[in-house]
Amino acid sequence: MPCVVLVEESVIHIRLSGFLSLEDLMSVSKQLRALEDASPISIHRLTDMTDVAGSSLSFETMEDFVATRRHVALKNSIRSAIVAPGLLAYGLARMFQSLNNNPQIEVKLFKVLDEALFWISDSSQGVVEGNSK
Repeated sequence: MPCVVLVEESVIHIRLSGFLSLEDLMSVSKQLRALEDASPISIHRLTDMTDVAGSSLSFETMEDFVATRRHVALKNSIRSAIVAPGLLAYGLARMFQSLNNNPQIEVKLFKVLDEALFWISDSSQGVVEGNSK
């Protein structure tokens, strides 16, 4: 499955498409870690799951993935917007959201890309506190 991770307009954009596996998520995690290490601040993320067509992920494998990100010490609090318009993408995103308990990451799900971008840009005035479920 193609996983594209890049920085655009001070936001890390993650685009997922096709069939999503644990290996794909681990690849994204590795790329995020490299961006985090290279940046003087932690920046907000936007994950677009619009084109996810299938997945081998279960609750247990999603829990394994979230565990790799759970204890990452970010330089500041961030927002993570996930665009998940379809039922499969929404279910996967909801699992991630419910398992995420990193107090520096606020996760919110969206069905529309523009709303996710607005939510992230609206937070640029200050530091995000807590973890929204």
